Amino acid sequence: MKLGIKPDEFKGTRFKGTAELSSEGTAFDMLVQAIKGKGIPVPPPKFAVTIRVDEVRALGEG
Repeated sequence: MKLGIKPDEFKGTRFKGTAELSSEGTAFDMLVQAIKGKGIPVPPPKFAVTIRVDEVRALGEG
C-alpha cells in the first residue's frame, strides 16, 4: 500500500487469512481479562477469534 492515501479516494483494504476459534487457552483468557478490566456489561465470551493474516491488498484508489 502507498503512503499518503487520499481518504476520499480510498476504496478499502482486503485481508486474506485464516481464523481460529478457541474457548480456552491464552487468547481466550486474554479476551476475558480485557473485558473484565474494561467493566463492559456484557455476557462472558464463548470464544476468542485469532486471525492469521497472510495477505493484505488495497482495493484501489480513484
